[in-house]
Amino acid sequence: GRLSILTYGLFFGRNTLSGSLPSQIGFLTGVSDGFIDFTNNQFTNLIPSQIGMLTSTTWYLNLNTNSFSGSLPSEIGKLTGFITALNVYSNQLTGLLPSQIGRLSILTSTLNLYGNSFNGNLPSELGQLTIMQSSLALKQNSFTGSVPSQLGRMTNLISNFDLYSNSFSGSLPSEIGLMTAMTATFNIYSNKITGEFPSEIGQFSIYKRNFRIYSNSLSGAIPSQLGLMTAMTNDFRLAINQFSGTIPSQLGSMSLLTSTFYLYSNSLTGSIPSQLGQLSVINSGFYLYSNDLCDDIPSQVAAISAIDSTYSVTSGNSLGTPCCETLPAVYSCF
Repeated sequence: GRLSILTYGLFFGRNTLSGSLPSQIGFLTGVSDGFIDFTNNQFTNLIPSQIGMLTSTTWYLNLNTNSFSGSLPSEIGKLTGFITALNVYSNQLTGLLPSQIGRLSILTSTLNLYGNSFNGNLPSELGQLTIMQSSLALKQNSFTGSVPSQLGRMTNLISNFDLYSNSFSGSLPSEIGLMTAMTATFNIYSNKITGEFPSEIGQFSIYKRNFRIYSNSLSGAIPSQLGLMTAMTNDFRLAINQFSGTIPSQLGSMSLLTSTFYLYSNSLTGSIPSQLGQLSVINSGFYLYSNDLCDDIPSQVAAISAIDSTYSVTSGNSLGTPCCETLPAVYSCF
């Protein structure tokens, strides 16, 4: 607490410090143009509310990878001078995420709160972090309720929209489609999200990898607009949902995809579009099994099996059987 004139930074990371973080940390008000780092220790108990006294312009605050418990103090919203990153991930924090966190409006890089036990609704004020670019990581918590539409205001976020492994429910807001700077790692899998998937997300035209929305309860048709994501190179996962209707032929436009095209375990019907054969460089993970697909497999699609040893299409479908809608009128469809 006597380091009040310290200006550059304080690094106590990667030690075996334990016990409570002293409340006197709030006296480090002179730290500017630097950092405060207590990462990878064994601190326990509450994060002291005096953390909110660190209002000078500072690059980052790291409290991650400890055993802090209790709630995140609302005073965290007073850290309006932190301009790069706030890392509080991998602790044992609980309770609601304070709405005051939206006041960190000059945060440019990362807000990493994953691997805790935060619960309740996500505060809509997070949408005020409009210049953040690198990471919004809220994964592996216990958040509930709907994903706030205000998150669509984070139009400078380039990667790591990580909300997976929570208990979010309701529909995904169409405003998320405004985040057109996204290039990688859109993760909302393993939640309880329902309703139709917003077609506006097809506006992610420069998106390249790790598009994971599997293990939810999304329903309705797969938007054909997702075929506009022509820069995709790997990891497109829509599996284990309740999508219905036919597979959009436009998905064949992802011709740069080299691995992981997962549509399995949905309720997709109709024939497989021959345009999927344009995914001709995919070498692993072409999975369409466990749907209600019918008719013969187009030769262009069957050719993928020659380069993808994990190719799995037939199991749990009715391939080789004429699709009901193509049968003569004398036949009845059940």
